Amino acid sequence: MKEPNSFFDQLILKVQNLSYSTIELVKLKILRQTSIVLALFFTKIAALFTFALMLLFFSISFAIWLEKFTQKLYLGFLVVAVIYAFFGFVIILFMKKYIYKKILKQVSKILLNNK
Repeated sequence: MKEPNSFFDQLILKVQNLSYSTIELVKLKILRQTSIVLALFFTKIAALFTFALMLLFFSISFAIWLEKFTQKLYLGFLVVAVIYAFFGFVIILFMKKYIYKKILKQVSKILLNNK
């Protein structure tokens, strides 16, 4: 009677080992995909921050340069603000249609990659 019992014990042990290995593999896959998404996110944030600083200094310079034509400094800044308002409005109009879909497609491609 010990043989069937030991066979089932070995079978249970193998199933347990397989389930632990499968769980660890899933954890590692999730960790890998999460790290890829976070690395992409932080890289994009760093690039966006650098671009924002460049745009800030360019905008200040452009507003001061416009003072030569308007004879008033605040009008130069007002022109720059109107330009930004226009671009902001355009971005808001197309955000859901193009930007969200592109981001979702990129993140989904990373997360659903089976490699």
